[in-house]
Amino acid sequence: MSDNIYDKETRNWVKGILALNETRTALCGCIDDKLEQFISEVPNQQKNHLEQFFLCLEKHNIQQLKQLKLPNQSRIKKKKKNFSCEHELCSILMKRFIKIHDDNQILCDSYQWITVPSQTGSTTIERPIRDKSKKEETKERIWKITSLYMVIDKGDNIQQYQGLDDLDISKVVKIMKSCTIFVPDRSLKLYDAIISLRNDLMHSPHNHMEDGNVKKVIKSSKQLLDCLQISEAPYCKVSMQELRKLEENKIYVGYRSIETKDILVKVGAAKEIAAKLDEAIDVLNKDCKSKSKELHDLLEKICQTGS
Repeated sequence: MSDNIYDKETRNWVKGILALNETRTALCGCIDDKLEQFISEVPNQQKNHLEQFFLCLEKHNIQQLKQLKLPNQSRIKKKKKNFSCEHELCSILMKRFIKIHDDNQILCDSYQWITVPSQTGSTTIERPIRDKSKKEETKERIWKITSLYMVIDKGDNIQQYQGLDDLDISKVVKIMKSCTIFVPDRSLKLYDAIISLRNDLMHSPHNHMEDGNVKKVIKSSKQLLDCLQISEAPYCKVSMQELRKLEENKIYVGYRSIETKDILVKVGAAKEIAAKLDEAIDVLNKDCKSKSKELHDLLEKICQTGS
């Protein structure tokens, strides 16, 4: 691993990390905005039932919709997973969320939600105690919906993720690919390009990136944000502005300008994400864990240089 932060290819690598960090920020804003818009168009009766719906999902230990998916052989034999509760609205909401999943037909063939009449003759609605502001409740509700579209990799623990801020850009992209409201025309190739470039950055043995590849990172990031049609959103304008700065300017590590310090702050944010990634890596994957630690150490050194 190169620890020479004055090396051109190492500076390119840092620019690539910063570009992906800006892109991730805009993508997280897009998820929040589009899901909030989606929920705003749901009938009020269903919207008011969301808290109960998530309680029923929790009782059945359903955290991601992909958990409903059956192996091909089971689907051929028509062996569906059965879930039940006494709320008809839960079944309606489940169908609504599955409809915008990229595997919607497979999921529909894999499960059925059965409404069971209440023994008391009335439907019981469990209301959690409200001790949060409306803004906090909205954020929590959006996260619960977002997590339905998460792709959990081997060794991951869903409990370690409490919000979008805890996710690496690869997980953010996989969420968006899994939900059709984030998949306009031409977006899938751009999503795949971002993940591929992210992997190149994270797996670089010397933390190097050539000029051509860092240009690809910035170009693909800008194209993806344009494709998602969020250019008027404040968070997107900020990210696009930062991407243009990275595209036009070089990083002079030895120059202690305000701009350089701002860049180093962003590198620090990337360092925190790298540290969380290190904690999440399975102990059996020693090679990946070692590289994540090296990334953490290098970013720590960069931050110290700028202080």
